[in-house]
Amino acid sequence: MPPSRPAAPRPLLLAALLAGTAALAGAPPPATAQPTEFALPLGVTDGVSSTTLTAGADADATDDFDPGLDVLAPPPPPPGAFDARIAWQNGGTPTDYYTDLRAVVAAGRHAFRLTYAPGDAGDPVVLSWSASGFHPGWSYALVDELDDPDVVVDLRATSTLDTGVYDETDDPDCAPPPFGNPDACIRNGAFLLVDVPAGPVVPTIEPVGPPIVIPPGGGPFSYRVSLTNVTGQSQTVTADVVAVLPSGAEYGPIQGPRTLNVPADRTVGPLTLRARVPGSAPAGTYALVLRVLDGSTVVATDQFAFEKVAAAAPQTTASGPGTASAFTHGADSASAVVYPNPAQRRAAVRFAVAEAEYVRLTVFDALGREVAVLLDGPIEAGAHVAVFDGEHLPSGVYVWRLDAGRRVEVGRLTLLK
Repeated sequence: MPPSRPAAPRPLLLAALLAGTAALAGAPPPATAQPTEFALPLGVTDGVSSTTLTAGADADATDDFDPGLDVLAPPPPPPGAFDARIAWQNGGTPTDYYTDLRAVVAAGRHAFRLTYAPGDAGDPVVLSWSASGFHPGWSYALVDELDDPDVVVDLRATSTLDTGVYDETDDPDCAPPPFGNPDACIRNGAFLLVDVPAGPVVPTIEPVGPPIVIPPGGGPFSYRVSLTNVTGQSQTVTADVVAVLPSGAEYGPIQGPRTLNVPADRTVGPLTLRARVPGSAPAGTYALVLRVLDGSTVVATDQFAFEKVAAAAPQTTASGPGTASAFTHGADSASAVVYPNPAQRRAAVRFAVAEAEYVRLTVFDALGREVAVLLDGPIEAGAHVAVFDGEHLPSGVYVWRLDAGRRVEVGRLTLLK
């Protein structure tokens, strides 16, 4: 059975950690992360017929059929009949399940292929689930395809997926052949992705009221931090918060480092903290990083980017025979910078334009397929930052492309998960 969500966070513990109190006395030594079982029932209905599919992992299961754990689905019904199943192929004959429990993993991704079809008398399929049994720190999503998803549904954010609301605008694969791909259309199936973090303690840091833009004279901002133990044993960890400057240099720690005990299957926090950027700090894109440490080794991080704006330079008037013009010494068209690179989940792309431009900033995978559009529209002159979220993309090398007027820049971005 999956562990329950924490009954209540303990912000005071995290406040003690980051405010600079002494390490907790008598804390147990760090424990080894333990693989965790889970089972996620998914209701599938077309309004007339319904069934339940169960995907999960069990300590006694393998990635093949396990009598007493897995439940096989019968042969597919004739066309026009309601059907739903989990399809799995592990180097042999494809096997369909109603219940598919696989081997547990300490860290990584479980991907379950769901196939479904409404009956002729039914409506488009609706999926439903409950997040009450979700493991803290894990992510749960439904996507239309693994490599280049057009539809991504966070199972923590909602409890249903009505496949009938998606058409070829939302999911191009739903277009009629030969333009679409029925096998990858969300109306006909989806992938359930369950991501198990490396753990054992997962840090989370996020800005309050994003995006954070600091004026030239400096100023404060707020952020939230939390630590989640994704194992069944208490964990003793050390954590701190550092800032990464526009130059890439590390500054701090600005909070901690301190040590505390995170109870089993609990989240400590969130705690709201404040930081101040002085006016003397250089303009550009910064990153605020919450780190989990094992001695001097960083074992887990989370971060967000924020921007400090440059002071406007004075205007100078130039005149000469046949000329009368004014120009501003402002931001030049600076080369784009990506940080962090490699990235675990998110990266900030920082660039500047000398004048108002129409800018398109895109990201492509190694096969040249567009996987993200970060900007597509007019922007004002000056420094800008766009955030690339690779949460649901696999590890690998990606290519970003910046088109700003006649200027084109291309670079690499690596995801390491």
